[in-house]
Amino acid sequence: MQTQTDIIRYPHPVLLKTAAPVENINQQVIDTLDIMTRMLKYHEGVGLAAPQIKISQRLITVYVKNALYQMINPVIKWESVSEKGIEGCLSVPEKYYEVVRAQEIIVQGFTPDQNDVTILADGILARVFQHEIDHLNGILINIDGIRVEIT
Repeated sequence: MQTQTDIIRYPHPVLLKTAAPVENINQQVIDTLDIMTRMLKYHEGVGLAAPQIKISQRLITVYVKNALYQMINPVIKWESVSEKGIEGCLSVPEKYYEVVRAQEIIVQGFTPDQNDVTILADGILARVFQHEIDHLNGILINIDGIRVEIT
């Protein structure tokens, strides 16, 4: 039975499918983001996507350098040059992968209070946004654009 602090793990099928866009920002969406934020902090992570809690919707929460970002229907609008870096994933615990990511990105979406938001992110913040948006697209670990089977 899933508890309020459970994050599903690979190979759960919801992790491998594209999440649906949020059509209406309502109290249920806001509550889901708040639950995700509590779970993220409980697990001492930096990012969490709704599919990781069995909800196939385009919702992410990111917590980097004491700043919290809750985003609905995030889309990467621009990417800079890429660099390699090591990543882990709460849905694939205790495994780490070298992943190529853009050093800087512009991400757009909506806040829980229904405002448009555009964020220029770099460094770890850009990496976390990219990782979580990959989750929304059914990608767990993205190495050189190839979906990696986790063993």
